[in-house]
Amino acid sequence: MKYYYILFIFTCLSCSFNEKKSALEKLKEVNNIEVNGSVLQNDSIIWSSQLVDLIDNRLIIQNFSTDYAFSVFHIENDKVIKENDLIQNGNGPYEMIYPVYFADKAAQCIYFYDVNGVKINMYKIDIYPFSNLYQKQNWHNINIPSPKNYFWSTNGAFATMRDSSCILLGGSLFKTNMLSLVTPDKRIIDTDIIFPKDKCDAEPIIKRQVYNNGGIKKKATGNQFLYYCLSGNYAEIISFDDANKVTRKVIVNDLPIYTITKDGINPIGTDTNLRGLKAYTTNNYIYIMPYPLRRKDFIGKDDYKGYPTYYNNELYVFNWNGDFVKSYTFDKLIDTFVVPEDDSCIFGVTIDSNNDYRIIKFIL
Repeated sequence: MKYYYILFIFTCLSCSFNEKKSALEKLKEVNNIEVNGSVLQNDSIIWSSQLVDLIDNRLIIQNFSTDYAFSVFHIENDKVIKENDLIQNGNGPYEMIYPVYFADKAAQCIYFYDVNGVKINMYKIDIYPFSNLYQKQNWHNINIPSPKNYFWSTNGAFATMRDSSCILLGGSLFKTNMLSLVTPDKRIIDTDIIFPKDKCDAEPIIKRQVYNNGGIKKKATGNQFLYYCLSGNYAEIISFDDANKVTRKVIVNDLPIYTITKDGINPIGTDTNLRGLKAYTTNNYIYIMPYPLRRKDFIGKDDYKGYPTYYNNELYVFNWNGDFVKSYTFDKLIDTFVVPEDDSCIFGVTIDSNNDYRIIKFIL
């Protein structure tokens, strides 16, 4: 009888421990694969850990410490070779203050945009031939007026739709819609896609700061989008039949845990709040990497497994039906990552013993 009593206590403790695990940690126990990576040689300095896209074996990297916002590197076998720099920092023609990148691979074009004052300044570039990217006379400039009291995400939060309209993460400070539509004639329309229902009873101005601190990734074909949040571990697939008919499927559901600051207009994460997600999508799969640690473990911590606290080596894969497929554990920690359309490998960026950035390839 004593044995069964001890076993019962142990079982209860185990259940209690499992309840503290995140949704992604529980999925890792279902199907996890360990993968070793190889470091690629680079012919010039890589100035940033922000990989934003991979197109035709070309890595597009966003810089934060040079005069140019983006650099393009060509991948050849085990080497990355620099091609060019793009988007000079500034407020003149072909310059941007807070540049953001997104692509429409089905339409074979990429976009750079900048939310600057009362307008969204955008450049559209056809990427075939790829040399168009380096010839500014082939860039198509688009200016979208931004209404007063609207807050837009400053992450990768713009995506094109099949009918040439765009979906944008943000909206009025005083409304509950998470996303807005930009029509081909540049009108901004509030959608019926409201914020997720969490445990904090807060005004829209608070909710918008939480849930518009995130990003959108597009499936190359069709009208499906991944929304992911940079607070908690929350992600969902949003499928549009048309502007008024939308299906939402949550795939990671650890909602942000936050309170309201004393001034009443700002949110702050609680000690147990998870720290958000990074994501990349191909036409077949959704790839998600969480920031490690909870807020209470992150505050005052200098490193995570010997790397900066925003690096991780856990990656989770879902299909566009929202089903979990598998997870990967890498032998090296990375910050950001991109994936080719054939889903054959992962390219991530890490730092070496000299704190220099290096590109790593993980063959899947």
